[in-house]
Amino acid sequence: MTTIESFFATKLNTGLLVMRIIIGVVFFMHGIMKFNAGITMTAGFFTQAGIPAGLLFAWIVTLIETFGGLALILGVATRMVSLLLIITMIVSIIVVLHFGAPFISTQVATGYELNVALIASLIPILIIGPGRYSLAKHIVTS
Repeated sequence: MTTIESFFATKLNTGLLVMRIIIGVVFFMHGIMKFNAGITMTAGFFTQAGIPAGLLFAWIVTLIETFGGLALILGVATRMVSLLLIITMIVSIIVVLHFGAPFISTQVATGYELNVALIASLIPILIIGPGRYSLAKHIVTS
């Protein structure tokens, strides 16, 4: 094993922490953005895309992104949150594809490359869990 491989072999938990925080902040900010822009705007977009109960699903997505992002940052319920966020991103891809969106965003259309990157980042968290540096590791359950 090379020196660099040896160094990084012991850094799995640090890598998970950094990944959780960055991905968590991205989702948290997107959720807050939906709150600030108004849930009705997101609901209108969902309705236009043919999603039934647009207002209900706008609330669900906003809450999942906001509190899911916060949970990732803190390292609690990370597997469940990762799965919910992956499902949310898959549905989001389907919705933007409904409008004929390209893979890469352009000046006139939103792409879905960010969704794919977020899914790819959530999969290791789903599989491995939060890692040592998480609030979940410090919560005592009876």
